[in-house]
Amino acid sequence: MHINMKYYVVTISAIFIALGIGILIGFNLDGEMFFSEQQTQIIQKLEERLVEVKSQKEELEIAVQTFEKNREQLNNYVENSSSSIIENELEGKTIGMVYTTEDYFYPNVAEFIKKASGEVAFELLLKDTLAEELDMNAFNQEMGTGFESKDALVEYILKTIMEDKNFEFANALSEKGYVKFTLYKEGGFDAVDSVVIAAGSMDENKAKMDLFDGNITRYFNQKNINAVEIEKKNVEFSYVSYYKKSKTSTIDNVDSITGKISLVMALGGKNGHFGEKETAEELMPKKID
Repeated sequence: MHINMKYYVVTISAIFIALGIGILIGFNLDGEMFFSEQQTQIIQKLEERLVEVKSQKEELEIAVQTFEKNREQLNNYVENSSSSIIENELEGKTIGMVYTTEDYFYPNVAEFIKKASGEVAFELLLKDTLAEELDMNAFNQEMGTGFESKDALVEYILKTIMEDKNFEFANALSEKGYVKFTLYKEGGFDAVDSVVIAAGSMDENKAKMDLFDGNITRYFNQKNINAVEIEKKNVEFSYVSYYKKSKTSTIDNVDSITGKISLVMALGGKNGHFGEKETAEELMPKKID
C-alpha cells in the first residue's frame, strides 16, 4: 500500500503539536496550583502578622494609658506639694517679664512667681506692629527721636525701663500700639534681679526673632542680668535652640506644674535647659538650695 508522505508528516506534526500543547497546559496548571498555594501562604502570614500587630497596638495603648494615668497622679501630687516646694524661694527678688510673642499667652506665670514670694516689677510686651508695621523715618519725625534702626529702638526701650527707670517712653509706645507696658511696683523699682522672657510662635520669623529676642538676650547678657526663656509645650515653633546659643536658661513646658517649679528654680539661680522636648537637657533642676 502506498503511503502518502505528506499525510504522514502532517500526522506526526499534529501528534507533536498536541503533545506540546498538553505539556504546556500541564505546566500552566501546575504553575497555577503552585502560585495559588504560595498566595495562600502569603495571605496566612499577613493575617498572622496583622493579628500580632493588633495585639502589640493594644498592649501599647494600655501602656500609654497607664503612663498617662501615672503622670497625671504625679502631676497632681506635685501640684498639691508645689506651695511647700517653692515657698519663699524668691523672697526679696524683683522679677521683670518681657513677652516677645502675641501668639501665646502666659497669664499664670506672674501669679506663680508671687506664690514663691517674688515681686513682679513690670510686664513688657513687644508687639508684632513694632517689627512689621513701624516706619522708622515716620516714627522719628513723630516722636522727635533719631533712631537709626529698630534694633536701636528695642535696646532703648529696655534701657529706659531697666536703667533710667523712666517709663514715659514705654507708656507712649504703649499708647501707639507698638508695645504693652504695665508697671506693678508703684514709684518704680531699684533693680531687677532676673527677667522672664516669654517666647514661642506659630511659625518661624527669623527677622522678628533677631529684632526682639536677639537684642533682648544681648542686652541682659551685657548687663549680667539673669534671664530665663519660657514657652509652652504646644508651641508650633520653639525658640529654645535660639536661646541656647546665647547661653540663656530655657524652660519649654511652663504650662505644666513641673515647668513652673523649674522657672522658680531658674530665677533663683539654677541655670540650664529644662522641660520635656528634645532640646531639654533635664526635666527639672536637681534641687533647690
